Amino acid sequence: MFPESFLPDAIEQSAELLSRYNIPSVYAYKHYNGAGVSTYRGVVISNNYDFHKLGSFAEATGTELTFLFDPALQTQRVYTQFGGLLYNHVNDETFYANVTDLNVAAQRITNKLSSQSTPNFLLAGYQRFRQDGTNVGGNNPADITIPRLKTLMDLIKSDPDIGDKVEFVTPERFTWLLQKSLEPTSVVNVSDFKTEIQAYLNQSGNLQLNVSSDKVSRLMVRVFDISGKVLMEKHWGIDTGDNCISLSAGHLTRGIYLVNFSSSSFSHTIKVVK
Repeated sequence: MFPESFLPDAIEQSAELLSRYNIPSVYAYKHYNGAGVSTYRGVVISNNYDFHKLGSFAEATGTELTFLFDPALQTQRVYTQFGGLLYNHVNDETFYANVTDLNVAAQRITNKLSSQSTPNFLLAGYQRFRQDGTNVGGNNPADITIPRLKTLMDLIKSDPDIGDKVEFVTPERFTWLLQKSLEPTSVVNVSDFKTEIQAYLNQSGNLQLNVSSDKVSRLMVRVFDISGKVLMEKHWGIDTGDNCISLSAGHLTRGIYLVNFSSSSFSHTIKVVK
């Protein structure tokens, strides 16, 4: 909601701080607006972010991952279509929740973990830290101390069903693991269908697509820019064995593009850098 003239300085200062302290992730914090949207001192404020602005700011500052709390997005999900990488957590009782009873809190988190396929990610450590010895009760139910946090972690790790599958990580490692889970490879092998897929820019500067398959007969190929906009789309009927096509890429500027191959049986995406 700041004037556009403020952005260059805000971007420069934020990028410098991230670089100076070698911090790859940030937490986007705002106060919540129960009215949804209202005007305060002449400024319109909302309970929701403008996700494209937030993502663009993250991308411009070199932020690798932005954590946020916003009811307009699904909880415990990563979003890649807004520019920078965003990870939302909201209203699911795994964060900033009542931790007066650590056994109840641990059970709440393990129940959430047990309902997910693995590997997966859960942001469950957004609490207000207090000094050791602080009493946690009805007036500060979401506060936690380091010793109590250690107890909570031990309770989760001791869960007979899910404990041995849980790894507690810092925001930095969370960011690295999340990015790695999203990172497409240049060659994708789909063992169930004996399908190999490649996408790259050939020597002519065109987008070369190679598919070798014994079962897949029809593919939909879509090329997206980093914001998620569809730039090219092609229905591709393929034969058993090796198939290749070359798509003109002269209209694509320098940047990162995502090439998605989908059929009735599978969907795979490959990153291509021009």
